[in-house]
Amino acid sequence: MVEARVFPSSRESEEALLGAIIQGGASIYEKVTGWIREKDAFYFTDNQIVWIAITKLFKEHEPIDEITILSKIKESNPNETIAYHVTGLREKVPTTANAESYAKIVWEKYIQRETARSAYQLYKTSFENKQETDNILNNHGRLVEELKSMQPSKKRDIDIIVD
Repeated sequence: MVEARVFPSSRESEEALLGAIIQGGASIYEKVTGWIREKDAFYFTDNQIVWIAITKLFKEHEPIDEITILSKIKESNPNETIAYHVTGLREKVPTTANAESYAKIVWEKYIQRETARSAYQLYKTSFENKQETDNILNNHGRLVEELKSMQPSKKRDIDIIVD
């Protein structure tokens, strides 16, 4: 019997992180963006949609709360029905003081997923194309190194720097 495996993820950490941002606003968002460098860090689609809306609000210098998030989501996805999810996020936060820890967990799970995908690609292409295998191997090595070091990014969005 083959055991089904679920990709590494932490719904609790994703929701606690988003809830912390809703509670703490832009200051919490700024603290965690060193960890969350891509929207794909969020494994669960509903959380990814909320992250995208929060990011847009931050870049537009708008307040970040349940109402503005829902409004931003409706602008780009008029048929999206995650209002109940968004309004419940605030309750999923033990403390906003740990937002960076939640972000680190979310990013670590993302890198683990990407490493697994890369390993599978490496396995598939190792029988076929040497040039493609070399490219995948280089990417895989980068992912493994990031997993080993797990540090937030120093990269900043140019919009934030200009402001």
